[in-house]
Amino acid sequence: MTGHGFGVVRPLPGNGLVAYTGGLLLVCDSAESAADALLEALRETAESGGDGRALARRAAQVLAANMAGDPATCAVAGPVGDGVAVLVSGSASATVTTPGGDTRLAGSDSLTWADRLVTGPVDRVELSLPGVGSPPTTPSASTAASSTAAASSATSPTSPPRSRRPRPGC
Repeated sequence: MTGHGFGVVRPLPGNGLVAYTGGLLLVCDSAESAADALLEALRETAESGGDGRALARRAAQVLAANMAGDPATCAVAGPVGDGVAVLVSGSASATVTTPGGDTRLAGSDSLTWADRLVTGPVDRVELSLPGVGSPPTTPSASTAASSTAAASSATSPTSPPRSRRPRPGC
């Protein structure tokens, strides 16, 4: 990770969305009814200078307000101090790689969502949705995030929120 968030964001092919702004990352099933509210939570958290913990709390509020059916499939991550905060829900999962090994979270292992604060140097964060493609296997010191969304292959931490919903028929 960099001081401003994730060094490289590598979306993978699939039917989802990726948004990245202010060093904060969201992946979500594009069909989720909570998708727009989660995007707004990401934007507002980034605009207010919030960190990964603030984003996870905002995402939890959105998810709690949308609990009438199955849990929404989404994941968020962002830097907190020298570590990273991660929240996953529904069928989403996350893997945080540190020098000490991997920390894995799966929304399917929880009744609501799973969240974790991983401290210490973080080498890689992977957020994924069901049916995700395979991330590059080459080791890298930069942080990468992957989801099933088709979006631009990289963004900078200071870029405005970027997300793309798949075109019909894709």
